Amino acid sequence: LVPSASFRQGIVQYLNKSGGVSTLDPAQIKQIDPAGIGVNPAVLAVLNQYPVANDDTQGDGFNTSGYRFKSSQPVRLNTYIAKIDYTLDSSAKNTVFWRGNLQNDRLGGLSQFPGQAASSVTLDNSKGYAAGWTSLLGPRLVSTFRYGYTRAGHENTGIQSSPYVSFRGLSTLNATTTGLTRIIPVHQFSEDLSYSKGRHDLRFGGIVRLIGNTS
Repeated sequence: LVPSASFRQGIVQYLNKSGGVSTLDPAQIKQIDPAGIGVNPAVLAVLNQYPVANDDTQGDGFNTSGYRFKSSQPVRLNTYIAKIDYTLDSSAKNTVFWRGNLQNDRLGGLSQFPGQAASSVTLDNSKGYAAGWTSLLGPRLVSTFRYGYTRAGHENTGIQSSPYVSFRGLSTLNATTTGLTRIIPVHQFSEDLSYSKGRHDLRFGGIVRLIGNTS
């Protein structure tokens, strides 16, 4: 939403009681201003920094209107995965593995007005890996140990770094987005034992999870 051409000049339009449109020019505004100040030149300077309206389907139809423009929104989504399996001994009684995953996403936000930087950028660098050791402790007993680590990492970057001017009914000249970061690390340890004898199979184990949340 941007100021209309007349509002940029300090001219205010409004719908009167008879259903028509009335107009107040800067001189008339000064007459009805109790302080006798009238139109503020500093405000007009800000209003004239806005691009010229090009969409009359937005705004109040008198003092504000719409402005549409094309804005690129680049997106990059990358995922990296690796896995390693290794047998520790020739009898294959002990095997280990490691698996890792890294997310590297970047989603660009829209700019407030043409020529400006993106109002925000969404970043995702979540990662995780898991390691396991399977050991044949005897002819009937198998131990399976697992360790897993996941780190959900999300960030929305903002570009507001200084005070700004805002008017009711108008978009701000610059985006007022602020940043948010959230890191959630999770450590998981698990141990499972399997004992088999004849027609019987006994399984038991436990899991420990350590979860953090930093925003």
